[in-house]
Order: sequence, then C-alpha cells, then structure tokens
Amino acid sequence: MKKTGLIFLGILLVIMGSYLFIRYWLLRAKDFKPDSSKARSVLDLRPALIAKLQQMMKDGTRGLYRLSIQDINIDPAISNTLVKLTGVKISVDSNVLSQRDRLKDAPNDVYEIAFRELALSGLGIGDLLNRRHIDLDNITVHYPEMSITRTERPYNKQAEEATDTLSLYERLTKHVSHVGIQSILIDHGVFVSRNLKHINRNTRFENLSINLQDLLLDSTTRRDRSRFFFSANAYISCGRLQRRTSDSLYFFGVDSLFLDARAHRLTAWQVSLKPRYSKAAFQQKNHYRTDRFDIHTPKLVLRQMHWWRLFNQGSIDCDQMDIEGGHFYDYVSDIRPAKPGIHMRNFPYQVLRSLPLPINIKKVNLHHFDLAYTEYYSPSGEAGTIFFDNINAQITNMINKPAYISKNMWCNVNASALLMHKIPVRVKFGFDMNRYQNGIYSASIRFGKADATAFNTVTRPLGFFLVKRGEIDSFSIQIRGDNARTGAETRLFYHDLHLTLLEKHKLDGKSEKKTLLGFIANTFVIKNSNSNEKGDARLPIVSVDRARSNSFFNFNWRVVRLGTMKSVGVPEKLIPK
Repeated sequence: MKKTGLIFLGILLVIMGSYLFIRYWLLRAKDFKPDSSKARSVLDLRPALIAKLQQMMKDGTRGLYRLSIQDINIDPAISNTLVKLTGVKISVDSNVLSQRDRLKDAPNDVYEIAFRELALSGLGIGDLLNRRHIDLDNITVHYPEMSITRTERPYNKQAEEATDTLSLYERLTKHVSHVGIQSILIDHGVFVSRNLKHINRNTRFENLSINLQDLLLDSTTRRDRSRFFFSANAYISCGRLQRRTSDSLYFFGVDSLFLDARAHRLTAWQVSLKPRYSKAAFQQKNHYRTDRFDIHTPKLVLRQMHWWRLFNQGSIDCDQMDIEGGHFYDYVSDIRPAKPGIHMRNFPYQVLRSLPLPINIKKVNLHHFDLAYTEYYSPSGEAGTIFFDNINAQITNMINKPAYISKNMWCNVNASALLMHKIPVRVKFGFDMNRYQNGIYSASIRFGKADATAFNTVTRPLGFFLVKRGEIDSFSIQIRGDNARTGAETRLFYHDLHLTLLEKHKLDGKSEKKTLLGFIANTFVIKNSNSNEKGDARLPIVSVDRARSNSFFNFNWRVVRLGTMKSVGVPEKLIPK
C-alpha cells in the first residue's frame, strides 16, 4: 500500500508539475492577464492560452496588431490536440500605427481579420515551443472576413522594391522554415482590398471558399512547379467580384470564379466590362472623342495554367483560353473634338503590350461571340452599326512578355462570322509582335454572294446613300498598315446596283432623297456592275492617313469604306472623310 501511495503521489506531482509548467511558463504572457471570468474551473487553461496567443500576436507584430478571442475549446489530448477558437478578431492598434508612421516605420498594408470559428487539429506542444517549425493535420475557418488597407508611404518605396524581387518562398521563409498541413478549409469568406490613394483599385471578393490539400513549405517544395501555393491540390471558388477601372468610366465584374489546381484550370463566369454611364452621359464625362466599350462573356476558361509563374512572377501564363459566347460593342461619336496632339499606340496588340500584367497565352478560342462597331456621324445626325455575329475565332500568341517573343513572331486572328446578321464572312488580322511600336499589321475580309441592301443601316448614316437594289457576287479586301497610314486593295464584284443619294435636311434633320442628283449618279457616275470577265474590273488601291482620334476599328472602317465606294464609282468628294 505504501508503495502504491508513493507511485500515486509521484504521478500526481508529475501532473501538477506539468500543469504549473504549462500554466506559468509555457503560457506566460507579460502584457496580458488571463480573464478568469471565462474559466470553467481553477484548472482551466483556456484564459491563459488566450492571453498567450494575444502576447504572441503583440510580440510578433511589435505591438501593431491586437488579438481578441471570444472563446477557445481544447481537446484533452495535449500532445496532439484539437483547438477551436470562436469570435476571433485581429485589429490594428491605431496609436502604434501613428507612432511608427512618425518614425517612418509603418507598413504600407494594414490588415483587419475576423472569423466566427477557427479549428486547428494536430497541434502539439512542439508547435508552441518552435514557431518556425509547424506541423498540423487540419485548419478549418468559417466565415472569415479579411481587409487590406493600403497607404503608399514614400519611405517604404525602396524596401518594397527589394521585396518585390524576392520569390514567394523567400518571403514566407523569413518567418518560418517548415510548414506542413494536411488540409486547409475556408468557407463563406469575404476579402476586401482598399487603396486610400487610388480608390478605383478597391476590390471585393465575396463567398470565398478555399480547399488546400497536403500543403508543404520547405526546401523540398521550393521549386516544385506541380504544386499550387505549395499544395499538392487546391480548389478555390468565390462569388461576385466588382471594381472600377482606373479612369472610373467602367465597372469590371465577375460573378464567380473556380480554380482547380490539379487540372491547372481557372474558370470565370459572367465576366464583364460595363460602362458606368449611358452613351450621352459617357460623352459628357470625356472632354475628347473616346470609344465606349461594352464587353461581356458568360464563361471564360484558362487551361493549363502555370501556377508557379503566377505566384512567383505575377504573370498569367497558360496554354489556352476559351471564351464561351458573349459580345464586344464599340461606340464612338464625333460630337466631341479629337484629342489634341497625335494619339497613337492604341491598336489591340499595342494595348496588350502596355498592360502592367505579364501575359503569355499561346492560344485563345472564341466561340459564338458577337461584335458590333457603332459610329455616330453628326452631319447625318444618326449612328451606323457594323455587325459581326456568331464569331468563331482563334487567336495565337497573345503574349506581352518579351522573353517569350521570338523573331518574326506575329499575333494572328483567324475568324468566321455572320456579317450584318446574315452574310458568312472570313476575317484575318495579324500584328507584328517585334515591331509593335510602329503598329505594323495586316488584315483581310472576304465574303461571297450577298444582297447589297443589307448594308443600308451603315450606308445611310455614314455614307449618305441607300442601296435601292443590288447583288454582291463577292467581296475581298487586303489591308496593310501602321500607326500613321493604312492601305488596301479592294475587289468588289457586283451587278444591278442602284443607289439613292441623300442629303441632311436643314430644318428637321431628316435625310431626304437627292432625286435629280441620284438619277444622274446612277446613270452617268455610279457603275451598276463590276465584274472581271473581260479583265476590266475596277480594283482600286486606296490609302488613308490616320487622324489622331482614330481607334483601330475606325481606322480600318475608313479604308474599307473608301475602297468600297471607289469600287462602285462614288465621286471622292462625296465620300465622308
């Protein structure tokens, strides 16, 4: 009995010693006193653990952040415990932030984090003792809310530029040497990014869900490009994303995103670039002539994404992108004056090269896409629209990273569509990727038989004539141009063409028929047919100089219009400039 009592006493002393070791050494917190009101008994370690975590937060951030925890529950298995934290909030201490700002020691980015519940499983004593080596089974976070507020402080510029040159691995291993987590689950998250200097860069992600499997951060996975954020597999989805563009004229939006790391695929639904203003209000917001775009696709898929380049180089790098339906509408009005000076380098590929985001997409497929170019012409008081419906196209070499651009490489577009809703047409564009600064490009358009009256919605407001009747046998145009000038060879074959010339009424603004002039034009000037049976077809070669206000679409429309009108014999003085 005496021996048994000694054994029992020894065990009791070990337990008491362990408790005292944990309570007064391992969980000691010099600046935070445990809240005994939350203790369930005198042996309850939860208040002390909360105080310890608060102390760790303060020490780890040099007092910048404060941690509050509503409650904490601990599984009895101390060596491999399950910890649940509820009502957690990490907030910035504004007084400390102000002090550090005065000392030029405040960070540019300040974080606010809150979540309803955080569960950690597999947390052992070793993880508390050695904060640079962490091994956990699972982390589960419910309803997290995280915001980042950015204030660009000039004294951080040099240090931030140095940090930007570090890889993601180097940044993380400044704080830890090893992290192993079997799974991380985050659901119903909200992420907000605010920029106090550039409010148009504010971003908000809602309904964010993240599932990371087998996360391992150490020297063995440093250059493992098969992993996503050092995880063997990952699934990420989020709800509505919307932000203003830098000029505050548009909203960029995405209804939802889904990332499948193992499949190297990113899918976005309902992607749009929407004007914030009506056509009239948009013109009022701009002092000079500006194109108004409206872009939308119900589904966009990036395939064979290179995650390593995304996280370490910040680049969109994939083998293929598919755009499943949607539209691209371009509207321009000549009511506003042209921009002063020469406004060049706004061709599609030039815009791509100017983007700060590195892009390397080998192939882009458009499926059943619609495009419309609308131009309001003040002399007629009307707008004309060219429609390309049901576009199926392939774009190769959508690349703006010089390292991936080889000699003689072109960005090519090869498309089929329905012109003016019903005429099958083939369109090709090519952009010289090495001479992009000069805007070197080529284009071709061709289609077969068509009813010429299908173009009246364009010729009436933009050309001041109507096609009374006429049959197009075939049309093709070859275009070559650059920043300053474009030229084209037009081959338009047709028969039985009759036009009605129009003039703008001086009082009510409605177009009227020029009866006598139209008769003279159709009889003596306008050629009612053009064929090459006898080798005498009119095949005009034309060129136009680029006005400083011309967009890429407008520039090409002018040369197509000029070549077409010369093909039918319209006097050059009647052709709109």
